[in-house]
Formats: sequence, C-alpha cells, structure tokens
Amino acid sequence: MENSICTANGCHQNCAFVGRGEVKCSCWEGYQLNSTDRRSCMRTCRIGNGGCQHHCLDTDQGVVCTCQHKYLLGHDGRICSASCSVNNGGCHKRCTNTDVGVTCSCPGGYVLNEDGKTCVDIDECSVNQGGCQHSCINNIGSYECICPKGYKLNAIDEKTCVDVDECTANNTCEHLCSNLPGSYRCDCRNGYRLFGMTHCGDYNECSVVNGGCQHICINTPGSFYCSTHHDITRTNSNSTDSSQLTGHGKLFYQGIHCSQRDDAQSHAKEIVSKISLNTNITVIAKGFQIRVQNEPNDEVMFDCQEQSLSSRVHCSKEKTNKSRTVGIEQAASMSVDTFYTNDRGTMPLKTKQECIPGEFWNITTHFCDLCPKDTYQNTRGQTFCVQCPVGSSTDNHGSADINDCKRRICSSYIHDLQGFIESPNFPGEYPNNMECTWIMKPPRGRRLLFIVARVDLAEDKCQDFLVMRKNKSPYSVVTYEACKTSERPIAFTAQSRKLWIQFRSDSRNSSGGFHIPFVTYNGKVFSFPCHSSNYMELVF
Repeated sequence: MENSICTANGCHQNCAFVGRGEVKCSCWEGYQLNSTDRRSCMRTCRIGNGGCQHHCLDTDQGVVCTCQHKYLLGHDGRICSASCSVNNGGCHKRCTNTDVGVTCSCPGGYVLNEDGKTCVDIDECSVNQGGCQHSCINNIGSYECICPKGYKLNAIDEKTCVDVDECTANNTCEHLCSNLPGSYRCDCRNGYRLFGMTHCGDYNECSVVNGGCQHICINTPGSFYCSTHHDITRTNSNSTDSSQLTGHGKLFYQGIHCSQRDDAQSHAKEIVSKISLNTNITVIAKGFQIRVQNEPNDEVMFDCQEQSLSSRVHCSKEKTNKSRTVGIEQAASMSVDTFYTNDRGTMPLKTKQECIPGEFWNITTHFCDLCPKDTYQNTRGQTFCVQCPVGSSTDNHGSADINDCKRRICSSYIHDLQGFIESPNFPGEYPNNMECTWIMKPPRGRRLLFIVARVDLAEDKCQDFLVMRKNKSPYSVVTYEACKTSERPIAFTAQSRKLWIQFRSDSRNSSGGFHIPFVTYNGKVFSFPCHSSNYMELVF
C-alpha cells in the first residue's frame, strides 16, 4: 500500500509514507530536492563538483557552472574552453568569442582547414592567372601581378599593364628619344654615334679613310673639315671628286699634284708603302714620272699627266709571270689569291674576307689583326677599325660592336632633397676595372630613402659589388650590399645619417649595372619601413 502510494507520487529517489495518503520525497546524499516540484533531485557541487569543469555554485534551481577568467562556458553548461584571449583561442589566424565558444576564421587569401582552426594559403594564380594581364606571382596569403620590362601596373585595377613612357623622364637619352610599346629608342644628332644604348659621342670622321679629305682632316664636335697642305687645294667634307685608296684605316688620294717633284716623290712613298708587298722601296722621280721599285721584277710606276698623278699603275709580279695595268684602289688588294716572298720563303696570302668582326686586314703583314683597344669593327673583311666615340673606350682588343665602347665616368646627381647614383655607362654595360665612390650627407634632421628598381651585376664570385655603409671601414653599419643581379624592386632607408657608397668591377665580366634614385625626408615627421615594394611610381 505504501509503495504504491510512493510510486504514484513520483519521487525520483527516496519516498517516505507520512500517513493519511501523503508521502515525502527526499534525495540521496550529495543531491538536493528540487524546491519547485518537491519531487525531483538535483546534483549538488558536493558530488563531482556538480559536473562543472571549473567552478560550481549550488542554487535552488541546482548547480550553476562558471569558468575561470578568459575561459568560456560551453553549450552544455559544464565544460569550459579557452577564449580568444588565451592563445588566440587555438586559432591560426582570426578568433571570435561567441555564446557557444570561440570561432576561428581566416583573412583573405586563406581558407579554413578541416580542423576548424588552421588556415591554408589560397593559390590565386592557379585560376585564370589571378586575373593578371601578364604574369601572376602567388605569395603567402596574397598574390601580385607582374608586368614585363617597359610596362607598369595600372594603378586603378592593379592587374593590367600600361606602357611606361621612358622619354618623359629626364636624361633618358642624351639627344633624341622615341617612345615605343614596352621600350624606347635613342638617336643621336648628325656627327654623333649612339653607344651604350643611350649615350651619344662625337664620331671622329677623320679616323676612317681620312674623312674623305685629300690631305688633312680635322675633327670637330659633330662634324669635321678638310685642310690644305702645301699646294693641295682644301676641300670640304662633301667632296667626292677624287678616287680613293684604302689602307690601315686611312684614305689616300690619287689626285696629288706633281707641281713639285719632291712633293710628288714624298706622297708616292706614302702611298706605295701601304700597297707594297715588301718594305725595301726605291723611289725614282724624273720629270713627271715617278717609278717605285722594290725588286727587279716588281715595280709600281706612276705617270704624272697634266700636273697630276694618273690612275695608271703598272705592276708585274715575279710569281704570276705576267704584267697588268690596274687602278690604285685595285693595287691595294692585289695580294688576294697570290703569293709573296719574305725571309720565311714563299707564303700563300690570306684574304681580307677571312677577317671577322673585331678584326681588320693588315695589308702590310697580310694577316687579320685584332682591332686595337678603343676601336671596333662590326663588319667582315675590312682594312680598318673605327675609333670609339669621343669620351668612350673599350675594355679589350678585338671589339666587334660600338656598344663595346663604354664611358668611364661615375655618374651621380646628389642634392639636399633628391638625386641618383648610377654605374658608369648606364644603361649600357659598365666598364671593367672601375671604382666609384660617393659620399652622402643630407641636411640635419633629414634621412635618406633609396629606391632600387634593379641591380644587374656580373656573377663572378662577388668581384663586382655595390655596398652602402656608414663609412669606408668594412666594420661600419651596412645599409645595403649586392654582388649579383636582383630584379625585385625594393625601397629602404639608410641605417645611418651619413652614407659611404662604393661600386667596384674587376677585369673580367661586365653587366648592365644600376640606376638608383634617392630622396631625403624629415626623419622626425615621417617613418618608413626598412624595405618595401610600394615605391614603384618613384622608380619610374
């Protein structure tokens, strides 16, 4: 009877019959009776801390769990988890506190991993090149669009490339500049030659075939003129009324007046010395006839007709067994496909067509010789070398291109507010065995900011190098140093107010060098990062 009454009353744990059909519910030790329904039993903090992970509080409604400082109570009301204030909530990147605990998320360029905490980089370049017009480079958490040389990123969308008008910059070309898509072209005014891509040097017209002058050629900046000597009439640079004889890079003329026998004899010696196959020359002058003889069967005869030297040359060769009449210009090349005799015996003659660029045909030795230093030859089979433009020189013998001519000047413009330094002959290749030193000391309170778009140095075990430091002592504070090519644009501030800069090249390889602009800024007002790539507008 009592058990049936307790069961019907609904006590959760203990039930006691108190008479008159009434029962009293009670709870086991460690539990307390619910004050609301007086039947159910609730856990108290005395047993298992009430099921709480951190703090437990007994109330009329049961235990209440709380968490330590910087921890959050879980959705079950018992378990505590670290908030974002503790080790970023266990999140790799971003952490957000919510009612049910922390939530991890990732910034742009990342995606949340399956563990719900770590972030994985997104390779934006893997899909449609990141939208870049030219090329895309993926970075950790980001990416960037790159443009080819001669172009820069459009500042509006930072994806498309626009042409850089190099001609708008000062001193891109020394004379004339023409902008081209992705490039530019430099030209020089008449009388000057282009070398080193942008430089213009006076071309010494007198260095090749005597400038076309009959006797004396005088070079002037951008031009030249012919001068008189004895009774030779002065001609201008456009005169073409005389036939020519080429040899050793000089020009000799047929039209030498014979009004004075000694004068004619002197000029005959000069001409024949350039075309003769032997060095023992005898010159006999009689009347208006000049005979030049070096062997019994090998003579050259000049007949002076009407007070001028004719174009007839009589030449009989010991080995050809025949006589022939040729012009003076032909006589200069009569060594082709024949023989000559010297102290080594009879030798086959080489042809000047065998001379490659960088060489010239020496009509005295009948061999191809290297062009001397400070000259070049870019065409096969020539009998002369061309002098480098005025103010330039070559590193070695045998140069085959005018761009081998280089300016050996350490260029710079250093001002209180801005300026630049650049390698000699920039943007052409710098010369060998060069040493340039610059010292910068901005006004008090100002600091140096450098913008390096590109440094192109020959990679030969750091024998060519560029260094920036506080002073010339190798132990002073270094701001920047490079001994190889770097194409990634950077900007940086000097680590000291005063800066000592040195560039040095060795005797071997060469490369494109550098052009490094700089500005000074108020060090008390502005601060810049040690290095950055956000200065491209200044570079261009």
